Amino acid sequence: NYYGRKITAIGFNRWFGNDSGWQIKWPVCAVLDTSNYNIYLQENQDFVVTRKDIITTDALFYSNDKNKVPGPIHLAPLNGKAVIKPNSVTSEDGTYTRIGENRSYGVIHSVGLSSYVERIDKEYIIGQDIEITQNGAELTIEGLNNILSDIVRHPSKNIYPSTNLYPTKSNYKYLVIKYKVWQNILSGTYENSVYTDTDTGYYYHQAIPLDKFGDLELKIKYERG
Repeated sequence: NYYGRKITAIGFNRWFGNDSGWQIKWPVCAVLDTSNYNIYLQENQDFVVTRKDIITTDALFYSNDKNKVPGPIHLAPLNGKAVIKPNSVTSEDGTYTRIGENRSYGVIHSVGLSSYVERIDKEYIIGQDIEITQNGAELTIEGLNNILSDIVRHPSKNIYPSTNLYPTKSNYKYLVIKYKVWQNILSGTYENSVYTDTDTGYYYHQAIPLDKFGDLELKIKYERG
C-alpha cells in the first residue's frame, strides 16, 4: 500500500508494538523532516535509516573515571552503558537465566564554586542546601554567590612584600555541576527479580567558566536541533 508514496518525515522512538491487534500510540521522541528529499518505498528494495546523534554542551567535562564515564551521559538519548557489570538471576530450578541490561544514568547531585574543574571548593547539595526549579526544558538554580574564595595562595597572611603590596583572595573561576552516576542493579531470582537504583560511586562534573561575581542565577537549557 505504501509503494511509490513519498516519505515526508521519519520518526524515532525507543519502542514500537501492539496489544491484542490494536496499535499502541507511543509518543515520537524525534522527527526528521524529509519533505525536501525524493525518498520513496520501492518493491523489492531495501530501505535503511541510520541515525547519528551529535551532542554539544557549553560546559567543560571531568569525570573520576573517563574509561567508565567518558562523557555527560545525562545528554545521551538512551543514557550510558553499564558502569557496574550487569548481574544475572537464575530460576529456582536452574533452568532459566536473565541478565540485567543495567544502563547507567546521570543525576544532578550538587552545584558549587571552584577554581578547578576536577573538584568543588564550595558545594551546595540539591534538595538540602539549594533548590532547582524546572520550566519545560530549562532548569534554574538560584542562591549562589561568587564571593572571594578561601584558598590560601601564600605561605602566611602575615608575610607581605610591603604594606601596600600583599596577596589577596581570588574569586572562583568555575561554577561546577556534579552528576552522580546511578545504575539499575538486578537481583533476586528469575521468578522474583528486582531492579534497585544504586549509586555506583562514579561521578562527573560540568564546569562553566565564571565572568560574573556576586549573586548568581544559573539557567540550564536543553535544546534539540
